[in-house]
Amino acid sequence: MNRFIYVFFISAVILCLTSCGYSLIKKNEQTVLKTWSEVETNLHRRADLIPELIEFVNNYAPDESGLLNNVIKARAETALIQFTAKDLSDPGAMKAFAEVQNNLSLLLSKLKHSVERYPDLKANQNYLKVMNRIEGTENRMTVSCVQYNKAVETFNQSIRKFPNNVTNKLFLHISMKEQLRLHRPTK
Repeated sequence: MNRFIYVFFISAVILCLTSCGYSLIKKNEQTVLKTWSEVETNLHRRADLIPELIEFVNNYAPDESGLLNNVIKARAETALIQFTAKDLSDPGAMKAFAEVQNNLSLLLSKLKHSVERYPDLKANQNYLKVMNRIEGTENRMTVSCVQYNKAVETFNQSIRKFPNNVTNKLFLHISMKEQLRLHRPTK
């Protein structure tokens, strides 16, 4: 009889551990981190392209120096934000991060529209290449942001439903992640 109870107990523990959601939660968390790294990569790529853009605009459109200075400041602000994977669960940090990135996007959009008045710059092939690379990066940022937000949604659902929520509360203590709200200016 004791042997039967022992086997039953071991079987019950194994069954609970296999259906407790631990692996699913960890897998979903890794997906969030992976998709976040793709967002970061695209944000860094955009920041790295800005000096080239500034150089072209500065040479062809010196009247836009005020706007160029604002773009330079906004780019510097994005570099100053110390945002880590731990901050993905902090609504305030995520909001501040998104605001700085959205401000840079808005200023780049204003710069792009303001240089429409300079036909020599618009005809410069190197400028057009840089602008195409920035626009492509903005598109990749949008796609990676959507993928990140989907991963966050899946992760947050996985830590809220039973029995995963019990596993998380007892063993993992992982907080829900925040979605990223990046806006593409239409201006």
